[in-house]
Amino acid sequence: MAPTWHARKVKFYKGSINELRQQIPYFRREPFRVENGGMNQHFDIIVRKPLKENHGYLLPDDDTVHIPIATVSRQYNLIQHHDVLRALEDALEQINFNPQRLEAELALTEYGERMQISFFLPDYYFDLDGGDPIVLKVNALNSVDKTTALEINLSLERLVCSNGMTYGISDARFRKIHLQSLLLEHIKEFLKEQLEQFPKEQRLYKNWHQRKILHQKLSESKPSPGQIEHWIDKVVAKKWGIHAAARVYHIAKTGYDGEIVKPFEKNVKPHDREVSSINKVPGSHEYAPVRNAYDISQVLSWIAGQRGTIQGQLAWLMDIPHLMEALLKTEKPITLIIGG
Repeated sequence: MAPTWHARKVKFYKGSINELRQQIPYFRREPFRVENGGMNQHFDIIVRKPLKENHGYLLPDDDTVHIPIATVSRQYNLIQHHDVLRALEDALEQINFNPQRLEAELALTEYGERMQISFFLPDYYFDLDGGDPIVLKVNALNSVDKTTALEINLSLERLVCSNGMTYGISDARFRKIHLQSLLLEHIKEFLKEQLEQFPKEQRLYKNWHQRKILHQKLSESKPSPGQIEHWIDKVVAKKWGIHAAARVYHIAKTGYDGEIVKPFEKNVKPHDREVSSINKVPGSHEYAPVRNAYDISQVLSWIAGQRGTIQGQLAWLMDIPHLMEALLKTEKPITLIIGG
């Protein structure tokens, strides 16, 4: 099932920036008033312009009409998606990228009020011991209905399975509420600073890949720090809930995602819960059980990407560096129980 974004359907596109630009609508603000009546002095409304003017993707019946989107305060600064896109293009050009040649992805809600656009940066990639390429992406989010502040962040994506992770364990993000103007110089400086961190991120991934996971037979002892079972029960379950934690553990052992067999079962630890094996997880089922910490990070990324909402996916992706930090902070060997 395709994810939603604050309960709105989302449509996805891939292509060149000029191809994607044609799918992005324009908006304007109008007084908040009723026909032949009064006007509210404190609010305006945001209106999507007719699709014939901006080549949007909605039904033909909508292509000649203005669509009301949201009410906003008079202080709200309407930042057009196109303005965000142009600012990002200009910033990339100033740091020696050609946006016209970059592969891009676009997500738009039903009326185009929320947008996420991403650029792949092919010069910033690496692999781990000849494995699948991991490439850097620049992502921009914007809304014209107050639901999402303008945000720019970077992520690393494993191309074979589209498993992505936030870039930078410090969670560096460029965020701006819609009360001030969009400043190109700030975006450019943010991107330059983040790109300078790429070698550090590359080393982090390589360290994860080198941190081996020892496979042990079933033990009667209580899970303790250093054991993935302990981490699943005490850290992942606390952050993401029992069911998500159980799925993480099942994928780590089998390479398959699935459903909790007895979702309402009580007094059963997450790592002990029975999970069905339904779907092969790309990039995981070939190597199961997990061999190293990097494999675990990819399992977490898969689970985050399966959430049913865009905002939920983003929130969980931001959690992954901290979950990994909690797993790796012990000096003990990391172990996983296999067999029984």
